[in-house]
Order: sequence, then C-alpha cells, then structure tokens
Amino acid sequence: MEIRIPKLGMEMTEATLAKWLVDDGAHVGQDQPMYLLETDKVETEVGAPIAGVLHHIGDEGATYPVGEVIGELD
Repeated sequence: MEIRIPKLGMEMTEATLAKWLVDDGAHVGQDQPMYLLETDKVETEVGAPIAGVLHHIGDEGATYPVGEVIGELD
C-alpha cells in the first residue's frame, strides 16, 4: 500500500515530512503514528491505515505536494 501526503485542509497543497516516527523496515500496527507532518497551520502525527512493514521513500525535512508517495506498507 502506498503512503501518500494526506490533504488535511481545504486549501492545503503541500506539507513537510518533519520526522519519521518509525524506522525504515519496522513493523507498524494499524493506527500507529508513522510520521510527523507539518503545514503552515498545523503539525500532526499521521497513523498507519493498515498494519505492515514500513518502507521510507520520502526524506525528513522535504516538502511534498498533497498526494505524493512518501512510503509503502507491505
């Protein structure tokens, strides 16, 4: 399953992947926080939609458009 930058607000077009909260290759449980996302208005933890092994694609500190793939869950 692809992990994409979610749209958290009506006018949101991009966000910064502030920090991965789970190591690359680690198992995550459903709803477990995976990463910290920052926008100009909010900082939020984003949880796993399903349980699986997380693989990082996106880099911490980089800004991505809404919908960009930043990780995968196997």
